[in-house]
Amino acid sequence: FLRLHEGYLSGQEAQKARAQDAKAATTEADKQAAQAARSETTGPLQTYIDLHRHAAARAHLTGFPDVALRLMVAHAIVGSPLWTVRIEPQHCRNEATAESIETCEGETIFDQNRRRVLDYLGMSAEEPTVTGGDGKEDGIVAIFVRLLALTDDAVTEIVAIVMGETLASGSAVVEAVGVYLGLDMANWWQPDDAFFDLIRDRQVVNAMLREVAGKKVADGNIAEKVKAQK
Repeated sequence: FLRLHEGYLSGQEAQKARAQDAKAATTEADKQAAQAARSETTGPLQTYIDLHRHAAARAHLTGFPDVALRLMVAHAIVGSPLWTVRIEPQHCRNEATAESIETCEGETIFDQNRRRVLDYLGMSAEEPTVTGGDGKEDGIVAIFVRLLALTDDAVTEIVAIVMGETLASGSAVVEAVGVYLGLDMANWWQPDDAFFDLIRDRQVVNAMLREVAGKKVADGNIAEKVKAQK
């Protein structure tokens, strides 16, 4: 006997049909999700809103300089799409110089003050710097909120550390700051082996010898090698 199964599909045809149905269902679900997630505003309208909020916020901010200071510090610490702040790396090729800087009085005192500032900001005391965030908005907001809860004295301490971390070594600004503050290097530095090892000029060494030991000693050793005069 011959049986006819009208409307039946082969296994391959049935699999293809199921795939088409699944694709159609997925497409419809995606459309519904897109409609649900679609913003109520267009791009141009959102730009209009953003610019008006920006204009109002910065105008109002001019009446609150203490808040503006904290916002500025937050930007300096974290960075932003409009703020790029780099830390002075204090790099040097000479290992002796690197060790001398790491253990000097100035670096020790600065690091102590930095640790106190890190505590103010809720950061780990082991963080190498206060400055140098990732520039993300949530980071700026978090630091800004933290700064709002601090006293003016604490905020100015943070400013000093941030400025110190981003002060360019070898710049005229360092000289200007030192002169204005009456900085006496004798209170912060004494010649060490790393310093003497870097001196190569005989006349310079003899002039130093003259200042330290007197003219007679300097003249008596003027023909000596640099090492001997050191």
